Amino acid sequence: MRRFRTLPTTAVVTTRADSTRRSSPPPHPENATARQAPPDAGSEFTPLLRDVKGQGLLDRRPGWYAHTIATNALGLAAIVTGMALIGGSWWVVALASVLAVLCARPAFIGTTRAMPRSAATAPPTAVSGSSTATCCWEHLRLQVLTSRNVRGSFLTDWFLWGLNYQIEHHLFPSTPRPHLRLAQSMVKARCRDLGIPYAETDLVDSCRQALRHMYEVGEPLRADI
Repeated sequence: MRRFRTLPTTAVVTTRADSTRRSSPPPHPENATARQAPPDAGSEFTPLLRDVKGQGLLDRRPGWYAHTIATNALGLAAIVTGMALIGGSWWVVALASVLAVLCARPAFIGTTRAMPRSAATAPPTAVSGSSTATCCWEHLRLQVLTSRNVRGSFLTDWFLWGLNYQIEHHLFPSTPRPHLRLAQSMVKARCRDLGIPYAETDLVDSCRQALRHMYEVGEPLRADI
């Protein structure tokens, strides 16, 4: 009877591994690099978010808010005092318009706290099976294409308390108001690179567009009257 010599288990495993290495071709340098590179998790919104965050524009400004609110409160107190001193004069009407402006301004400041902070600190989370890149793409284009900035001077910024930068405010809702103006140039440059229309108009035309839109939306209701 012929005898067969049995190799140790370790020897068999080593022999097979050596045979596999000899039979498999060496990996191509480009393929090896591709396997080592992390997947592309970028999006249209991510570079803009990185630039804005890198400039410190997402940092909080509690001192600015305290100073602005205190100044507005002092203005309100001064107007109310003036109206009380003037009494029944027609000058009260002029002061009433200023009082209306100072009373309306604090309402603008509350929109910062009402909007989610996550949108200003990180790209939106993917939902309903969509990829993160798709979700971020929707965030950038949705906010830019459905918003309109109000162009103006320092007085416009003061009157609207920074909300005239609607595009930047919707992209980064919890960004401090004085930083929205600084982020505008970066948002414009990003939109220009991607070919996304950036809508901007003056205060009068902005009001005209809003009134015209409400008129058109209400037309079917008026037809039934």
